[in-house]
Amino acid sequence: MKIKLPWMAIILAALMFTGCSARSVLKTGDHGIVAIPGNTNAWPFRYRDKAHEMMSSHFPDGYEIFQESEAVTGVVVETDEEVVERDLITKGPYSVSTVSANVTTTTTDKTEWHIHYRRQPGGIKPGGRAEYSYLDNVSYEPQ
Repeated sequence: MKIKLPWMAIILAALMFTGCSARSVLKTGDHGIVAIPGNTNAWPFRYRDKAHEMMSSHFPDGYEIFQESEAVTGVVVETDEEVVERDLITKGPYSVSTVSANVTTTTTDKTEWHIHYRRQPGGIKPGGRAEYSYLDNVSYEPQ
């Protein structure tokens, strides 16, 4: 018996497992940078949760985020070409026609979100509470 998966399930699975996650850009003894595809924590990707997991594993006694920014990592160039052919005169086996082409090129920056963090003096205990100044004292508590 064959089991057929709906196309949407296949596409969703492909998107979930194509490396769309947090990655370490820089890791030193006292600070680091984590990159995520976007500044969101929406389901199903939970980018910020994955970034916090990476930062917590780097500094288990605590860390603080001191800067966040969007970084350009490349350029995406898309070209669209539309060709239109119109017959002006047709007489017997001969015809006169015009051909026009319209080419549109769009250039877009490819970006990712960078989170700069450093070891927090004194640290926080696992399961404790960390305050991040960039969010005006909004706390993040891992679930």
